[in-house]
Amino acid sequence: MGKVPKKITPKQWEKAWQLHWKKAQLNYELPPTTNDASLDEHKFLSITRTAEKEKARLKRITNEFEMGFKKLGKIGPAITVFGSARFKPGEPYYELARQTGKVFAEAGFTVLTGGGPGAMEAANRGAQ
Repeated sequence: MGKVPKKITPKQWEKAWQLHWKKAQLNYELPPTTNDASLDEHKFLSITRTAEKEKARLKRITNEFEMGFKKLGKIGPAITVFGSARFKPGEPYYELARQTGKVFAEAGFTVLTGGGPGAMEAANRGAQ
């Protein structure tokens, strides 16, 4: 039977982590920040996480999912269209996505997309 690992503090974990990477001689450092988004990501990835902080974060994420399901549950039957952003108006697949959005909307479905260009834009335009 294996050993049961002892409970360690965040500081002990960080020290062990640093030692591991030093022994491995690998560079795990984050790249330098160049804009606000990468600064936020760098900050997020650099902080010491605790079980309490992770539980709170999970609760926030779960609440967002629940809110989304509640709102989406009110729209009735729906379909989601995903697709390439590369198709342009007039191209065969763009026009097919536009016609598809139209047919679904006429059948009473709500058409959901990421809203981006290409096939998703075409489905939105067809649904309208």
